[in-house]
Amino acid sequence: MVVVNQYERYQINSETGNIIIKVNISHRYFSRYYTNYAAARFCLDVEEGHEHRGLLREIIMRLAISKLQSNKETGLLEVNALLSNLLSLLIMYFKQSRTHIAESQQKTHSVRIKNTLDYLQDNYNKPLSLSLLAKISHTSPAYFSRLFSQEVGISFKTYLTQLRFMCCIDALEKTDKPLYQIVEENGFYDTRNFTALFKTRYAMTPNKYRSLYREGKSPVTGGFEFPVRTPPERPARFGEIRPSELLALLGNSLTAHEQMAELEPLSTEKWMIELPASDDVSLELPHPGYIVSIGRLEELLKAPVQQQVMTAREQMSLQYIHVEHIISENTLPEGFPTDEICPSFSHYANADMAVEFLKKQGIALLISIHFQLSEEDMRSCTLRFLDFVAHNITQFGDDYVSSWAFSYHPNVDFFADSEARFLRLRSKIKAILPRMKTGVFYPFPLEKEAMAQVPLFTSHLIRNIDFLGFSANANDKVSHDGFAKEDIAGAEFFVEQHARNILGQLKKHDLSVPLFLQTWNTLTGDTRLTNGSFFRGALLMDTLLSLPLPIAFVGFWINSEVQKETREDKRIDTSSLSLFYMGSTRRPMFHVLRLRERLNGVVLARGDNYIVTRKAQGYRVLLTHSVSFNPSLSLQNHLMTGFRKQINVAVTGMEQGSYQIKRHLFDQKHGALCHQFECQPTRFGRDSEVMAFIDVHSAPDLHLYDEDIAACWKVSVEMDVNAICLFEINKITTP
Repeated sequence: MVVVNQYERYQINSETGNIIIKVNISHRYFSRYYTNYAAARFCLDVEEGHEHRGLLREIIMRLAISKLQSNKETGLLEVNALLSNLLSLLIMYFKQSRTHIAESQQKTHSVRIKNTLDYLQDNYNKPLSLSLLAKISHTSPAYFSRLFSQEVGISFKTYLTQLRFMCCIDALEKTDKPLYQIVEENGFYDTRNFTALFKTRYAMTPNKYRSLYREGKSPVTGGFEFPVRTPPERPARFGEIRPSELLALLGNSLTAHEQMAELEPLSTEKWMIELPASDDVSLELPHPGYIVSIGRLEELLKAPVQQQVMTAREQMSLQYIHVEHIISENTLPEGFPTDEICPSFSHYANADMAVEFLKKQGIALLISIHFQLSEEDMRSCTLRFLDFVAHNITQFGDDYVSSWAFSYHPNVDFFADSEARFLRLRSKIKAILPRMKTGVFYPFPLEKEAMAQVPLFTSHLIRNIDFLGFSANANDKVSHDGFAKEDIAGAEFFVEQHARNILGQLKKHDLSVPLFLQTWNTLTGDTRLTNGSFFRGALLMDTLLSLPLPIAFVGFWINSEVQKETREDKRIDTSSLSLFYMGSTRRPMFHVLRLRERLNGVVLARGDNYIVTRKAQGYRVLLTHSVSFNPSLSLQNHLMTGFRKQINVAVTGMEQGSYQIKRHLFDQKHGALCHQFECQPTRFGRDSEVMAFIDVHSAPDLHLYDEDIAACWKVSVEMDVNAICLFEINKITTP
């Protein structure tokens, strides 16, 4: 940071590229609130890490953010509040005396001189004289001259010459106007005299100055005692930066300072919800079952994964554990030579322990088999898979293994071969287990037009499947070059729309088959390697509640570690979401599903941001505040304050009586996992005590109270970005 005082000239150079943010405060604005402004200069003479310097840096960044966001309702108020804080900091901590003004001379400008300075700033390019200014000030020229020199520190003539001179230099640098025009427009009447003055000050002609400046070289060698920095060795390059990139950089640099009090803008909305006298049977919420991916079957031998599976099973309708690479040396190792008549070791030993655990939990397996390019490899894969199925029938019974499902992943580049191999494998599976579901996972194109050209819909394969699996990742639809809301318009409802495009093609070909949404994601934010620290609770909830009813199952990863291990580059697979982070630490998706499970009963009313249901003992009211944010910016939670809202809800039509109410609030500060990690900053790992603390505090906030409801139930909730608020309103029964 650097403070450039009025009538001082700076040149800043760097060996690397930079983004320059300039906050220009006019002398009129400053002197309006600080009358001694002209008698002071400001300098950042404190060390880089000083708290007041940090506050000053934060204000500048917040000013830039406010300018970029351009909030029509509160933007100007926010800017003025920030400017007031900035001026206060400058005056209290960074003010210095001007070297040419004695301490005894530092006093408040008189009204005459203040008005004169304002007049000069607006009329410096017009014919001016000491007599004229004295006349305007209603004083004699001699008195005016003494007063001006005393209060400003330099004579009227010197002040006016410097002012005109600096305006000429600014025009030389920023315009292509000829010298004579610049001289005339800025109050000098003789080009020859101006050039002579210029050469005296800078030891070169104005044209030479302009030439050096355009080449990126420093033309300044003296003049008016302005501070000058070392000239660059290479030409300066200037260009524009995308607003999204600048906002992201500002957000990364912006830190919270408790010393600085802020007034965050908070808009208010009123929602009137009128419940019908009778139930609306046309309103039905999707409630699919859940699939949890664990990568390889042997993951179930790990105690933390088993605990995570059991926790998920207790909290939600978990029906399938999805595994891939079942035919691998790690999962099903080949047998080895032994002299035992009855081998003591079975290559199914580890698999048996994993499957036995699932059977005890009442959870079935969903096994994926991928197309093998070689016919020989495909045949070997098929034989080993069928042998595995037969072994499990022997070990765990026909009924349990029949609950399993088999998902085939065809190769779209060799679709005819893929189709033939699937049909052969399916016939062999059905011969052993007629009730076992067999389906296909197909990589559908993103665009609706391309969907119509998919050969699957006209194939024999699709008429011989029990389910159709697919993926829907909203991030694949986003243009990362844009900044406006239109750039993410195609991604806001992508999961729902993608599913409806598939259903549209099925209906077109007179087909009806359940859908398995095996992998999916909303906009994740700019942290594409960690699945997003931007809180997305409402986006996740709204996506689940907007799914078409034919989607029978929705998939998730069990934890972030497995999600990472399945990729060769060891990055988290952000095409889908995970339920746990590590150990027992639950990710936001887990809590969203938990809240979703509580939203049961008959639907009475539904809007864009609310749902009201009725149960035997009372009501459920779900409020959401979804904000789809450009992934280039969504990590920057500092930029989100403008989206916060105060929601005043009024619900009419409830049965009168006394109720006990539970309020579950899930937002950035009440349950967001990444926020809890940020509250425990360390680069050296966290012990079990800290992780347990993080897990407890990453759950939604819970508040319990009683209320008598008469004609209308009213509640007011402050909704942060992507907040979820669920009210469980249970009627109190009295004897």
